[in-house]
Amino acid sequence: MRYLSFIFLGVFGLSFILNAGVRMVSDYEDYEVKEKGTHIGYIEKDKMRYDVKTEKTDMAVIFRADKELFWSIDNKKKTYIEITKRDMEKMKKKMEEGMEMMEEQLKNLPPEQRKKIEEMMKGKTKTEVPKIIYKKVGTSEKVNQWVCDKYEGLEGKNKVEEVWTTDFSKIGLKPEDLKVMEEMGKFFSQMMKGVSFYKIQTEKKEDKFFGVPVRIIGYDEGEKKFKMELKEIKRENLAPTLFEIPKGYKKEKLEIEE
Repeated sequence: MRYLSFIFLGVFGLSFILNAGVRMVSDYEDYEVKEKGTHIGYIEKDKMRYDVKTEKTDMAVIFRADKELFWSIDNKKKTYIEITKRDMEKMKKKMEEGMEMMEEQLKNLPPEQRKKIEEMMKGKTKTEVPKIIYKKVGTSEKVNQWVCDKYEGLEGKNKVEEVWTTDFSKIGLKPEDLKVMEEMGKFFSQMMKGVSFYKIQTEKKEDKFFGVPVRIIGYDEGEKKFKMELKEIKRENLAPTLFEIPKGYKKEKLEIEE
């Protein structure tokens, strides 16, 4: 599941004209595990694919808005997992039942013990993404071929992100071209409120960054954890097979107890 978080921050793809496909490449570096990788994203009107390749990993994820499903593919094992809208509903129900059971068990504990367990579990069972407040701290900074504004993202007093963005017009992007990304957000919103799979802000709002991120650096307790940097965007016709499971791959069972 670690690489799913990379996917939420990685550049998932940009579309310049309706029905045109786009291939884009970004570099990703994980400072915590000291690993570098290449991410290749593809997007069409109702389909998205993201390939993640490192020394240890060769995987892809595909979201099909037209079929309301998500595939996670392991190219080394030649296997895949399928998650449907119905699966998301089942996982949400299971999680809610688990939370209710835990609350009932806590009620039967002595007050001091219950308080200690609640403190230990604080923040670990949240289903909402923590709110990040962004403020602009720089302008006209160059990241590769793009002139960017720089923002800092704060959770309370803690810096959790640095984000460099460029205007939609400078990168050849229209906000409506990213409709499929909104659909993916809705698909997973049953499990986690406020989740975004590529942080795009299409309107200028207070406490938000504006534009298309071309570099993101993540922090945890003051230390750099990862860096994503967009390197290339290219319009091209995308093969339909990019958005399908490769032939011969075996489907792994998604374990969801009823």
